[in-house]
Amino acid sequence: SAYYLSQKLKNISFENLKFTSKVDFATSSADTEIDGVNFRKCSFTTGDISNNNNQALRYYNEANNGKVKNLTVDQCKFNDCYQGVYTQKINGITVTNCIFDTTGHNAIAIQSSSEAVNHKAVVITGNTLTNIGDRIIRFGDVGSDTQITIQNNTATNSGDSSGEVIKAQSLAEGITYNISGNSWGEGKIVFNTELSDTQ
Repeated sequence: SAYYLSQKLKNISFENLKFTSKVDFATSSADTEIDGVNFRKCSFTTGDISNNNNQALRYYNEANNGKVKNLTVDQCKFNDCYQGVYTQKINGITVTNCIFDTTGHNAIAIQSSSEAVNHKAVVITGNTLTNIGDRIIRFGDVGSDTQITIQNNTATNSGDSSGEVIKAQSLAEGITYNISGNSWGEGKIVFNTELSDTQ
């Protein structure tokens, strides 16, 4: 009753482009491979912060098979979106030197659905975030051997109604953490102690 297109996509770069609706790399096919999608100096807006279909950039795999990987977002701007960068079951996520201004929900979501995912390397550094309407960074169930780097990010007027700015649903044994130099704002809460700054 349905058909899926299997794709093999590798090393695709977008630079200096203005996106005014959702950008969606996604697959429900276990045969599809998406490896190395790069956005540099791009801007994203959907113009609606209340509709959960208005993620600015969605990078999504329905299967936890490691075939959708290596998303890089560098020096980009996100404004007036429900979410900024939303990923599910992805290996290799880098968000660096970006500006997020006014989201209805998370700025960066690294989700897993119902199972723990080894995301390999997660790098979130040097970002500036303002008016994030929920947690700035939201993890699902993070699997063993994931390497998380969160450094030198600065936030203003962000977090959920209780002041939480980062939360993971669960963190497995064997994850490595490199978290320092972040300024989330006065009185803000990092839900998981493992995701708190070490310096």
